[in-house]
Amino acid sequence: MVVQPVDTRPFEMGARNVLGQGSAYTGLVATFRLAALEQIRALDKNREFLVIVIATAQREREFKIKAKHFPELR
Repeated sequence: MVVQPVDTRPFEMGARNVLGQGSAYTGLVATFRLAALEQIRALDKNREFLVIVIATAQREREFKIKAKHFPELR
């Protein structure tokens, strides 16, 4: 089962190391319909699911959302 986000919002974040050198990161916050996520979660006995991000240059990252991550979901 595949669910597409209903909204996406870019963000930028900076970080510095102990030497004071900075790096800038860009990302994307994706919003999904709760009902669609509930359908996906119902497919697994532990209610865990995968999030697959396909980026530029056909790179793909896979993240497993486990029960320990549920409190962080908004």
